[in-house]
Amino acid sequence: MEQDVVLARVFVPGHPRTKGSLKPLHVRGASGRPCKVGLTEDKATTRPWMLKIVRELIQADTRLLPIEPYFEPVVMHCFFRYARGMSVELAAADAPWPVMRDLGDEDKLRRAVNDALTKAGVIADDSLVIGGATFKRWTLAGEQAGVEFVVLPAPSLDAVLSMERALLGKPAAHKSDHGVRPRGCGRTINECRNCETQDCKPLPILDPSALSLGERDD
Repeated sequence: MEQDVVLARVFVPGHPRTKGSLKPLHVRGASGRPCKVGLTEDKATTRPWMLKIVRELIQADTRLLPIEPYFEPVVMHCFFRYARGMSVELAAADAPWPVMRDLGDEDKLRRAVNDALTKAGVIADDSLVIGGATFKRWTLAGEQAGVEFVVLPAPSLDAVLSMERALLGKPAAHKSDHGVRPRGCGRTINECRNCETQDCKPLPILDPSALSLGERDD
């Protein structure tokens, strides 16, 4: 699929909320019947926030695909924005980043968006999300608090490997797709995929398309 295809790109205004683990919910049985145990969100703010994300996805309908959920791997980039008054901690007034505990962990913030993508029918299951960037920051002048996120088809394996090696300081590998290798390289394709040497023409340090947000049609 084309790398510039955007499956969803939405801004959801409001106070970003986290999704934690489900907790047991005991319901007393009537007329001496045994208690029933179900599961519910660990915070009362989780469900309304997720429903808001689902509504925004359905109303925006920015997908360039048929109505059926997308069944292929995707990446999702999330940008959470907080107004300073959203934290009750005094340190929030001067802190350069919104790292107060009451604002939530980035992985749990992202989890709420992942689940909403499934409930809105954008993707078939949130296990299809293989990665992506997540950032938290304060709002700038004129901005609303909330989350803006974009969902894209997964990049090529070579793009991911190139980013991985650049960020982790590993040697660049050969170009493995379709068996394309530097001229004069006598290695097989499998040897090329596992190559850790630096004596061949390296891949680009970072493929910009790996983090591309795509073009937005306004």
